[in-house]
Amino acid sequence: MVDTTGDGAILLRPAAVYPIEIYSDERIRDFDESDRMDPATAARLARAIGKKSLQLFLDASVVFSAAHNPQGNARALLRLAAVRGATLVASSFAVEEAVRGINLKFPEYAVELTALLERLVLGP
Repeated sequence: MVDTTGDGAILLRPAAVYPIEIYSDERIRDFDESDRMDPATAARLARAIGKKSLQLFLDASVVFSAAHNPQGNARALLRLAAVRGATLVASSFAVEEAVRGINLKFPEYAVELTALLERLVLGP
């Protein structure tokens, strides 16, 4: 970012711009469609999580889906992670994108999102 001082000097200040996706109804349907897991995969996942300490890095679509779809696999994964003691990690940008999506499309799930966010560790 370019700025000037009172005496006319030019200052260059670091700045960053990060894209935040605003989910369309079609994109939400895509999330819901892909939020399915067959029983065999669920069993393998449960065994894998049970064997070691895991950190699960969640992107915005997983946080969004877990918040607005109580019957979906994103929510089931987070319940399983909680039972098995896995650490849930998300970036502040992923959290911001999920919060915006819930507030715009499913404000009635803000309480679920807040509870989920309380369990997250903010990562890079």
